Amino acid sequence: MSRQLLPFLLWIFWGGCREDAPPPTEVAGSVEAKKSPIPPRPAGAPTGSEFLSLTAGLSIASREEAILAQVTSGNIPDFLRMFVEVTVSVADTGGTFHTTTFSAMPDYLAIGSDQDFVRIPIGSRTAQKIADLFECSLVTRKMVNDVWKAASVKLAPIPMTPGPSMLSNQYFGTHQQKIEAARAGKPLGALTAGQKKDVVLSNKLQSQPTKVAIYGWHKLNGTPIQPLSTVHHHAYADYSHGIRLILETVTVDGKPMPAVDVLKSATLHPLLSDEGVMPSPRIPGV
Repeated sequence: MSRQLLPFLLWIFWGGCREDAPPPTEVAGSVEAKKSPIPPRPAGAPTGSEFLSLTAGLSIASREEAILAQVTSGNIPDFLRMFVEVTVSVADTGGTFHTTTFSAMPDYLAIGSDQDFVRIPIGSRTAQKIADLFECSLVTRKMVNDVWKAASVKLAPIPMTPGPSMLSNQYFGTHQQKIEAARAGKPLGALTAGQKKDVVLSNKLQSQPTKVAIYGWHKLNGTPIQPLSTVHHHAYADYSHGIRLILETVTVDGKPMPAVDVLKSATLHPLLSDEGVMPSPRIPGV
């Protein structure tokens, strides 16, 4: 355990693919929210601004450990516990249309309370560990597009000056403040999109298992700033990255089905994937 991480942990204890394929015809919309299996927020858990202050001096690896500890203990805002249903009508590979619904976290994964939280960028492998513990999945590129279409709150991307500080707590906090200023007057818990790039599942990772796949950051006209990219190492997470989880069970024509089974299906994969069949729909190495 690093000497930097020890005081923080003590404080917690005592303070208690086919990219060129044409997209299927679809219609997206959001409906009634569903509860997630995320545990309650512990009493005395640090707020978002407190967490950024406490971890400001940590290495990236130690900060990642601290993020994992906080999120898996349930230290996320209450509004993120109500996942919002996104319904799409999509043709399978045989041309038969299906109505598919997945339940998405209304905003990006965050640490803290409803009153003081920070959308927290994290590495893809840590994100997969969190998804597994919460009985969730990460999103695909297609699901990112569907979430944006269904979102009742669409925010314009807010790029910041690139450089080494992009990975710092200072940038995380500043970007959070800018997003909240843009979101002012909009309700917490509404399906919100455009404020971050998504860490996504992608078939590209099968041949590049040490990379992270990112996509999105849609402009208000629906055009994503970030095409599907695997340039960065899996542990890389700058201020613009966000983690959107979905519940692992989706519905196909009203019947429950694991999302992984849909993604692996030779017939049904277009309901959730625009990269073809996903034989291993998770982050490699976890």
